[in-house]
Amino acid sequence: MLTLMPRDKVPTVPLYLYYVLFLCLGSFFSAHGHSIAGAGLLGTRSPLYLPRGTLRALIVLGFLAILGWKYYTTRDWNAVLGDLKLPEIEPKDAVLPVVLLGAFFAGVILSRIFGRAPGGVRIAPPWFQDILAWLALIDTLLLGVAVIVYAVINPGLSPERRIELPHYEMFLGAVTCLYFGDISCQFTWRSGFHPASGRWRTTA
Repeated sequence: MLTLMPRDKVPTVPLYLYYVLFLCLGSFFSAHGHSIAGAGLLGTRSPLYLPRGTLRALIVLGFLAILGWKYYTTRDWNAVLGDLKLPEIEPKDAVLPVVLLGAFFAGVILSRIFGRAPGGVRIAPPWFQDILAWLALIDTLLLGVAVIVYAVINPGLSPERRIELPHYEMFLGAVTCLYFGDISCQFTWRSGFHPASGRWRTTA
C-alpha cells in the first residue's frame, strides 16, 4: 500500500518489518492447508466459509494489482518500488536477520517438542495452545505501542527528539517470528475428539 502513496508522504518503514513480513508470509503460505482443518474435516466448513486457497489467491492478486496500477500511472518500472523509503543499513543491523531467523526456528523446535497431545497425537495440547494465544496477544500489544510511538508521538517531535526503539523493535520482531515458527508446525487433526473415550481420534 505504501507504493500507492505520494513519494513525499511515504514514511520510512523500520528494517525489521521487512524481515518479519517475508517470514510471516512464507510461514503462512507453507503452513496454510496443513495447520487448519479444511472443508469436510470434523464436519465443519473451511475458515471464513471461503473456498480452499481464497486467502492466498487474494494476497497474490492484491500484490499484483498494486504493482500493475503503479506501473500504469507512472509507466516506469524503476518507480514501482523506488518510492519506498528504505532505512539506512548500519553495521549493528547485521545481527537483526540472525535474531529473527533464530526466533523463528526456536518456535519450530518448541512446536515439535511440546506441540503434541498425550499419546503422541499430532495436535497441540490445550495448554500449548493457550501459550500461543497469550503470545499472540502480547505481540499485538507490543505492536500497538510501536504504532503509537511512530505514528502518533514522533510526527509531532523535531527530528533530534524523536524516539528510536532499536532494541524494542528487535524484541518485537523476535516475538512475532517465534509465534509464526510455532504455528507453522501445527498439524491438522482429522477426526476430532471422541467424547466417550476422552481421546483424540486421528487418521494421521
